[in-house]
Amino acid sequence: MRRHQKIWLLAVVAIVAFAHDPASGRGQPGQPDDGSCYFREYGSAHLKKHPDQLVKRVRVLIQRSVGSGNAQQSYAMSIDVDIRGRSSTYSAVTECEWDEGWRFEEPLLSCAVECDGGGVGASFSDNKESLLLYLKQPEGLGRLVVGRSGHGCDRSTDPDTSFELTEESDDKVFKLFAVSPAECTPLKAYGISEPDSK
Repeated sequence: MRRHQKIWLLAVVAIVAFAHDPASGRGQPGQPDDGSCYFREYGSAHLKKHPDQLVKRVRVLIQRSVGSGNAQQSYAMSIDVDIRGRSSTYSAVTECEWDEGWRFEEPLLSCAVECDGGGVGASFSDNKESLLLYLKQPEGLGRLVVGRSGHGCDRSTDPDTSFELTEESDDKVFKLFAVSPAECTPLKAYGISEPDSK
């Protein structure tokens, strides 16, 4: 093999290794990058066609961490939503792991909401420009409990403090689109620490 071909091959190998290296902040194919931000606001025309959809706006921040002593990837996801008929913004903080499909039908990010708040699944387009966020459980009814922003797990002060979304409403799947990470800066206040500096 000629010298320039060897150099080209080594460069390709290095790029691939970097893309799969947890320390690089880049997710593997189909997996999110560290600090990814996704957003969707539903217009009046969409909501008119879906009168049973409660969510008007949804935003998601995904941060990645590496398990101590191994390369197992885990994630943290924070979510905030605006809901029809309510003036407050509601949020949830989750812990997630990549699920290769042994519990679900397809690979996805499987997330559990703190304080027994249900869970969500997330799958990503190949180019990571869009995300499908959905209430999906291996068994039983999918549900997501969101709390009024800044209240964390405190849901006992009044009935308006929290809200539960279920698959019984028209809130089963949300298609979100990648936006600048700066758009998700407010979500960092909901209990997810900033990623370690690279």
